[in-house]
Formats: sequence, C-alpha cells, structure tokens
Amino acid sequence: MSCTERCPTSTPSYSRGYIQPLLSHLRFQTRFRRPDLIAVIDRFHAKRSRIAPSSATEYRPREANFVADYLAEQGSAFLLHRSPAPSALQSIQEHEVDPPYELLLIYNASIFGRHAAGKTVLVLREVPACSLQALSTVAPQVDDHTQRLLPDLVLATQKLTRGHIVEYVAAATDGCGRVYAKQACAQHLPKPVRAFVYAQTHQEIDMAGAHYEIIRRYVNSSSLPHIHSLREILSELWGENATIADENLIKMFPIRVINAGAPATLRFLQRHHLTIAGFVSAP
Repeated sequence: MSCTERCPTSTPSYSRGYIQPLLSHLRFQTRFRRPDLIAVIDRFHAKRSRIAPSSATEYRPREANFVADYLAEQGSAFLLHRSPAPSALQSIQEHEVDPPYELLLIYNASIFGRHAAGKTVLVLREVPACSLQALSTVAPQVDDHTQRLLPDLVLATQKLTRGHIVEYVAAATDGCGRVYAKQACAQHLPKPVRAFVYAQTHQEIDMAGAHYEIIRRYVNSSSLPHIHSLREILSELWGENATIADENLIKMFPIRVINAGAPATLRFLQRHHLTIAGFVSAP
C-alpha cells in the first residue's frame, strides 16, 4: 500500500494502493483469514478514522503511484537483506522507512500533515520569505529536532517557493490559550529560525496577550501601553514569575482584565494582596 495522503479540505482524502485484495478488505468487501495481517489492517483502520475519517479508498496501478513504487522497493530490499529466522515467517514485521522527500519534490507533491480532531479556529496562508539556499546555510546550526522539522516545511512550500495553508484547531492547545497546528508550519519552529524564514512576510503575535493587543490596535489607543511594555511594568510590580493557582499573572493579566472586567480583576488583586498599579483603578 502507499501512504495515506492528506488533501485540502475542499477535496476528499484518499488512501491509494495497487493491491486489489487489500483494497477490497479496506472497503470491508472481503476479509483476510491471517491473524497477523488482520492486526496490521485493524491498526490502519484506527489510524484512518482518526486522521482522515472521510477518506476514500482508491485503486491506482503501481507504475502510476511513485510513492507506492518507492515503498515496495524499500520493502523488497528489506526482505532480501534480512537474516532468515523461523519466527520472521510467522508474523508480519514492520519496517520504518524515511519519507522520500526528494522523490516527492521531483513529482511536485506537497504535504498537509496530520489533522487533529477538533474545530478549525484559524486558517493561515504562511508564505516563507527566504530561499532554500539561505535556509541550507542555517540548517546545520540548529538542533536535531528542528532539522527534522525543516524537510516537512520545505516539502509543503515547494522548496520555500510558495505559501501553504495551515489549519490551527481548537483541540490542539497547550492549556494557556495557544493554538497549534499539526501540519508543517511556522509555529513549530524555534523563534530565531521562524524569524529567519518568515520575518519579512509575517508578524509575531503573543497569543496569551492577543486579546489585549487586538483591542489596543483596534481602538488606536494612545493610553494603553504595548503588551511588552505592560508586562515590564507588571514584572516590576509582582516579580518576573508571579504565579497564583498555576496562572502566570504577567502573561494573563491583560486577558483577565478584558474577560473578567476591572471590578473582578481588582477583587482578584486585593484577595491575593497584590500591589495595584497606578494605571489600574476602580470605576
């Protein structure tokens, strides 16, 4: 079988393969009697129901499916070079294969990544602002985790030559209000690398202070300080890491004021015996 490919939300997803008996089993038209093969297929069903629940199964000849052809060659090479063992013939062995990034680029493919279950709350078109050559000079200097992320980003953006759509979903949050995507995206990169790739086309947003900043910019206020300035003031008042009940006051204070209102915020400060800044006063 080939890999399951994630298509844009406007078109259906497909699980494509070139073995008709296996495809019939995936469509629940037939069934296998070998327990070892059934276990593998059951894992595929579980993964597909989670990643692409609306996907369709489609036959494609091997010669027309370059990914399947590549994986079949890798599987044949694995079987040819493994040492024979009696136990190996009694069950299916899984073999990890690195994604054929260069092959996908040759065929002008692109990846969309795994979609987390949940409501899509934000869709961004992320446009890189550096060349592949420039990124290649930086890649050897980053950590191993970032080096593993960069091939996905290069593939999704066609070697950094075009933007790609990224879906941020409500289910993929870190508990502090930040929303994450499962596709290759800017947010997965460390801040210095993200700035290098996207600085000319995107602006950094502090998600924990996004409500405050949106309101400040929308009303074009000259009295409300920038979120960074506000946090510097709060740091001087309460200390760099003031935390009450797992809430970082410096990061969440602007959102608390906006969501809870000034009276409730003042009561919160007074209840915890926190200094009330001069620019915060009861109505």
